[in-house]
Amino acid sequence: MRCIDGARNPSNSPLEMMQLRNELSDCAPCLNAFDVELRLRTTMTPTTSELASVDLRSRITSTLASVDLSKLEITDF
Repeated sequence: MRCIDGARNPSNSPLEMMQLRNELSDCAPCLNAFDVELRLRTTMTPTTSELASVDLRSRITSTLASVDLSKLEITDF
């Protein structure tokens, strides 16, 4: 579990990730779980550090503020 949890740590270097993966080399299910966590981490990690423009953030905020959630039913989701 320590190794699999290590796959969730974005501060681990590629070398640390390789070491964690090597520790699991004798256990195929563990290695698979590690690889799944790593793919999930890679997918979920933002690919850019650029912030949205002030104009875009303002438009998003305005749009969200204008949505009337009281008219939504659970079946709408």
